[in-house]
Amino acid sequence: MGQTLRTTLWTHASVVVTPFQGSAIVELPVPCTFDFNVAATKYFAGLEDGEVPLPMLFSGTVFYEAADGALQVSQISWAKEAKYRLPVSV
Repeated sequence: MGQTLRTTLWTHASVVVTPFQGSAIVELPVPCTFDFNVAATKYFAGLEDGEVPLPMLFSGTVFYEAADGALQVSQISWAKEAKYRLPVSV
């Protein structure tokens, strides 16, 4: 049985966020190499309309200060993700 839809890894990107309280907005550069650009161009050329699912998977380590001032460490689960559907017309 053949598969027509498979996931494609775009890239691995990382960022170090400086200390903050409450919330923070951080830019995460996502490079698009020439090879990926060629592959994506061919993929998009084969689509007439609809949307392309772009899952963003997150992982990492969070260091934070506990109420007593002690350093705490927590892992961000591989299950954390955000989904975006890119319209083919874009």
